[in-house]
Amino acid sequence: SWVLVLILIPSPWQILVMGGILCIYWRIFSGCWWFKTTKEARVNTFSIIGLSAKVRKRSLLAAAFFVVVSQASLIVTFRLVEFPTELFTIYNVEGIPLWLAWMFVIMAALVAGICEETGFRGYMQSPLEEHYGPVVSISFVSIIFLLSHLHQVWATSALLHLFVLSTLLGILAYSACSIVPSII
Repeated sequence: SWVLVLILIPSPWQILVMGGILCIYWRIFSGCWWFKTTKEARVNTFSIIGLSAKVRKRSLLAAAFFVVVSQASLIVTFRLVEFPTELFTIYNVEGIPLWLAWMFVIMAALVAGICEETGFRGYMQSPLEEHYGPVVSISFVSIIFLLSHLHQVWATSALLHLFVLSTLLGILAYSACSIVPSII
């Protein structure tokens, strides 16, 4: 829906519309609102549980560590492998006010964090863990994660990077028994 919103709705209204869509998405997939018959399954796969204060602190610390590691590894990756800057012309932000450019960055991060983690860690990894265990489920989901990002212009330069980051997010979700830290 993010791509459709970007194409069909003029700026800056795209941010408000996508924010509304994300709120609806979060409410439905966390077990609120419609479909009472599937509420329990949605709550379990979304992994919204009451985390203890100790687990919450450690999970948030691990999430912050993940951000530092992932950003540092991107810098190292594109120091070792040539970054395809000529392919990034679709992200032209010239003439956009700085506040709006930051809003797009924040919204893109929210869309990726919430939607991808719900899909990959919540609805894929969680059920696979029950049948095959954490190692197989995290590995399988990391491969699917990598394959689903191959359309990105920078992905071929960072295949190992994508797999490792997805594995770390899978371990974080598994360890916390919740996808909230991996969303963060």
